[in-house]
Amino acid sequence: MCFLSRILKLRKIKLIQKITKIINDIEHYKLMGIILSCVSPENFELNLKEIKNLGIPFGFKLNAFIKTNSKPNYNDAYKKHKTGIVPNGVALNLETETRPHFFDGVSVIVLKLFNQVQPDIAIFGEKDYQQLLVVKQLMRDLDMPIQIVAGDICREEDGLAMSSRNAYLSENQRKLASNIYRVLKLTRKKIQSGFEVSKVINNGIAELQSIGINQIDYFSLRDPDNLERLTQFNKDSRLLIALYVG
Repeated sequence: MCFLSRILKLRKIKLIQKITKIINDIEHYKLMGIILSCVSPENFELNLKEIKNLGIPFGFKLNAFIKTNSKPNYNDAYKKHKTGIVPNGVALNLETETRPHFFDGVSVIVLKLFNQVQPDIAIFGEKDYQQLLVVKQLMRDLDMPIQIVAGDICREEDGLAMSSRNAYLSENQRKLASNIYRVLKLTRKKIQSGFEVSKVINNGIAELQSIGINQIDYFSLRDPDNLERLTQFNKDSRLLIALYVG
């Protein structure tokens, strides 16, 4: 049995512990290995030691791109590709409003990875909720026998979703970012109380802009299965936001 996780930068042991529990809670499965994507040799050895301390026997190194001047060059890595994938359905809108071909690339990379690794189960975090649904759709449409499991969002103490990208934030930017979860919770509470969805979301956007977060790609209440826009709350609806801090 092979195991793949999208979440792994191994910056937080909490993430690994949660992944281990998800896999080991599935009948007949046990977490045996973790794929470490695009890590330096030094970090790979450190991460390998960390996962072995957690009782996971194997770590696999996977480099998905070519490095140029110590920085990833995705164009060079895939410039020879003659085959592409253009997903529709849940891949439309939201992320693709600002990055039209984003999920084209995601689909190619995920399929290449799955073909190389042949996992039984893959965990994709709900932090990137649209991506999670796109990968599920990809597996269904292409009849791939891989079970896609949703991983809960892991948060820092102040509520910010854990992400390797957080390391790029300055101290001031990090403080600003802590407001995202606060505004999300406040918006959810008001929508659950019956306030008009569009007005509540616009108020949330205005509050974020008032503290200096001005580039907001989207802030929207969506259906959990097809990502259609919702005008009223239901228990499974998703409040999705994407923005830039800095």
